[in-house]
Amino acid sequence: MQYLKKFNKDHSLKIIFLAGALLGGIIFLLLFGVHILDVTYVDRILVRQGVEDLPQHYLAWECFRHSAWSFPLGNIDNLIYPENISIVYSDSIPLFAVIFKLFSPILPSSFQYFGIWTLLCFMLQGAFASLISYHFSKSKVISLIYSVFFVLSTILLKRTFYHSALSAHWLILAAFAIWLFKNEFKSKKHIIILFAILNALTVTIEAYFTPLVIGIMLCFLFQDVIDTKKWKLTIITIASSFVAILATTWIFGYFSSNISPSTVGLGMYSFNLKGFINTAGDSSIFSEIKLYLPGQLDGNAYLGFGIFVLLGFSFIHLIVSFFKHCLKKGLVALNVKHYIPWITLLVVFIMLALSPQITYGEKLLISINWPTSVINILSIFRSSGRFIWPVFYVIFIFCIREVSLFQKNIIANMNKKKGINYISSILIVVMMLMLLVAQLYDISPLLNKKNKIISKEVVYASPFQSDVWDELAKTHKYLYISSPIYELYWDYGVQSISLNLEKFAVDHNMILNAAYLSRDISKEKDIEITEHFSTMAQGAVYDDYIYIFPNLKDVPGSGYGLHYYSISGFTVGVNTAINGLDEIYFN
Repeated sequence: MQYLKKFNKDHSLKIIFLAGALLGGIIFLLLFGVHILDVTYVDRILVRQGVEDLPQHYLAWECFRHSAWSFPLGNIDNLIYPENISIVYSDSIPLFAVIFKLFSPILPSSFQYFGIWTLLCFMLQGAFASLISYHFSKSKVISLIYSVFFVLSTILLKRTFYHSALSAHWLILAAFAIWLFKNEFKSKKHIIILFAILNALTVTIEAYFTPLVIGIMLCFLFQDVIDTKKWKLTIITIASSFVAILATTWIFGYFSSNISPSTVGLGMYSFNLKGFINTAGDSSIFSEIKLYLPGQLDGNAYLGFGIFVLLGFSFIHLIVSFFKHCLKKGLVALNVKHYIPWITLLVVFIMLALSPQITYGEKLLISINWPTSVINILSIFRSSGRFIWPVFYVIFIFCIREVSLFQKNIIANMNKKKGINYISSILIVVMMLMLLVAQLYDISPLLNKKNKIISKEVVYASPFQSDVWDELAKTHKYLYISSPIYELYWDYGVQSISLNLEKFAVDHNMILNAAYLSRDISKEKDIEITEHFSTMAQGAVYDDYIYIFPNLKDVPGSGYGLHYYSISGFTVGVNTAINGLDEIYFN
């Protein structure tokens, strides 16, 4: 904010930014309480009721924390041994992981930062939402009311304590804020610097935000070229952001593993044309709509009843204003070029969100047969429905703009009336509070669901309760999952076993050969496992390995020098016989 011209003249922007952050923090505490901020409270994460991928994010951080420092900074050497993997492929918020690893020696043995992170996201969501709202309304009170709609947006709430890194929607709002305040910067070099920093941050938080911020930046630069007829800012901004992204990806280890950034399933998690009105079961007013694919719930973007009303009002005001303008000045006077970049943004992001098949409810309308090269690029971001997020927030911004223009029109048409500015402000405040109440009532099932999941105190119970496990951990260094690794991604039973093994490995400072990650490593790992057992069949002995077989069909049988046991319900293979346990024999 110090880069803005008005910053030195008054403290309005600073006040509204801090007030928005404070409001976002208060909303977080009201929803989730303070216990989730307890950095030692990891049981809520490990008990996988409603938090889905969060155990993966936490356990990968713990493995990273216990890995030796190396370059790239994100390297983990004890998660998919013998290969290294970067923390970026576990959705563990790499920036926080690196920061807290620096302080690991003085941190508690069990430490989670996801509560702190989510609080920060809510605060920054409120801060940037307030700034954007203030740009149009010029009222601190009204701006703060608007910001609540952003903080309680369904697409943010859905990700909270589920895909924690994806809670950083403030990155999108920050990009829009730079665009909207473009004329307020002291120098254009500050715009270049801020976009470079913002793009670098997306890489260190969650790469899904990178194309979203880049898209907003490009549309902003498109508008700048239209307005100024100059390309200097565009070329320098794109170049600096590209360098920032490239440098950050290199430092954090995006290129350090043999993992393909592309993955299977493009289209499974796309946006459905009914996504803005589909409640996904989270509305008190409307029913859920059936979709073409169940995975499209990931790309759902329910607006909420309050926004529906506000959007309807905004369209009516836009149409009335359009006809009034045409009657007074004609179509020629319309500054259409000003809206071209915004329309471009909407069209491009909607098409990306829908791709590669356009669906409407349960119907498939169009299937786009992209070339393989295009599919490979798009598959880097297979959850394509998330491309709808900038569009979702543009709808919010459009509503704020139209309501603010409505208020200005009231003041302009009644400028001779005393106190009309105050009265119009009261009118807008009352109207927005009523719509906010309606919005809260509508999405209350979602709020209650999130609160119930997070506020309920639970205790994690490890399935490895037998003392035998502790004894094995003292004499063995490696935990080797001997199952087809694709089962970690498609078999939730095997995935659960893997996560519990990961926790056991963390607690006993052991090394894993495979783990559930955000990118499918099964092809490479299955080859490695086959080669590993081939060497055992030829006489190789791995005395410090504990082999875990989630399914009996995966037990290789005799001829590998292993003794098999059933311990706590798990089939285990070790090279040295365990005294006091009955051995299991396989042909």
